[in-house]
Amino acid sequence: MTAAIAPGAEESLANSRQAQAGWLALWYEPWYRMHPGWLDDAAATGDRRDETPCLDRFRSPGPLLRLAYRWFCARFDIDAELPLPLDRLAAMPDHLPLDGGALDRAALALGRVAHASHCLAGAHRDLADLFSPRRGDAPLWRDALRQAKARPLRLEGTAPPREASDADLRGWALPLMGRLIEDALPGAWSRLRLRCDPGHLRAAVTMPHIPDAAAALRRQVWRIWRSAAAGPDHTSATP
Repeated sequence: MTAAIAPGAEESLANSRQAQAGWLALWYEPWYRMHPGWLDDAAATGDRRDETPCLDRFRSPGPLLRLAYRWFCARFDIDAELPLPLDRLAAMPDHLPLDGGALDRAALALGRVAHASHCLAGAHRDLADLFSPRRGDAPLWRDALRQAKARPLRLEGTAPPREASDADLRGWALPLMGRLIEDALPGAWSRLRLRCDPGHLRAAVTMPHIPDAAAALRRQVWRIWRSAAAGPDHTSATP
């Protein structure tokens, strides 16, 4: 006799398998969904002409590229010997969007909450600029201000975003996201960063340290990451 599946269990199992498949693709096919800017930069800075045809093959990924896994990892500073720690996947947040657009939305949302927290802590004059008529993202800043009032987002030893521009917000948040996911799943960020625009990472600050005791901070960042990444694309028009 086959055991009955509890209501909702089948959907949960399907979601779990889908999530695991996503992590496996990220790990062993790190070129999947990568931002083309990485290939452009690699082709422009490569010192060997024979690299260009190899790099171009990754613009239209297919199953045969798995044979070039180690070459790709060496070219983009990924530890090919590090296996996917399957035992740690259970501790990862459910339904964490990992495509490039989702990562960008999450970075901007985290940066906004951090900048709003900074303004509330003393830079009150900067608050008025966030709701200027010339900005097209006032609703996003209102939401960030609401979150900052409920729980400020601050990193000990790390200055908040200097300005409210998208570049500053990304430059502050992407290293935080990298640290968070690298602590949870060692080896993940070297792969996941390839889905971000490399230009955004060039302006990023140093990856911060998050103390083991800062469990509440980690939960806060995961929550903002997941909720913002899953939402529609509201990238502002600020430089």
